[in-house]
Amino acid sequence: MENVWDYPRPPAVGPCPRHVRVELAGQVFADSNRALRVLETSHPPTIYLPADNVRVKLLVASRVRSTWCEFKAAARYLDAIIDDRRYEALAWTYSPTLAPLRTAQGPSRLLPRPGRRRLARRGAGAGPGG
Repeated sequence: MENVWDYPRPPAVGPCPRHVRVELAGQVFADSNRALRVLETSHPPTIYLPADNVRVKLLVASRVRSTWCEFKAAARYLDAIIDDRRYEALAWTYSPTLAPLRTAQGPSRLLPRPGRRRLARRGAGAGPGG
C-alpha cells in the first residue's frame, strides 16, 4: 500500500500504467492511454490527461476561483456542460512550471476532479455501461 507521506517534494511525475476513461452523464468525457501520474507529498495520486484526449468542447471557464501550487503554478477550473446541465469545477488546467509536465504533453493540462475518474485494470474490458 502506498503512503502519501512517502511521496516526494517536488512531486514525482511518470506515466500512468493504466488506461484512463472519464464518463459523465452517460457520455465519454475523456479517454487516454497517455495519462501522467503525479505523486506529491500528502496528496493522493493525481492523474493528468493530455488535452487532445478530452472532449474540450464540453468545457467552459468556471466561476470557481483559481488556486496556486508552488510546483505547478496557477490552476484554472473548468465546468462541463452536457445536455444543458453544468458540472462545476469538473476539471482544471495548468500552464505548468514543473518541467516533466511541461515537456511531456505541452503547456496545458486537463484533470478529472478526484472521485470522478475510473482507472481500468490492465487487460480489463469495458465496465458496466460500456
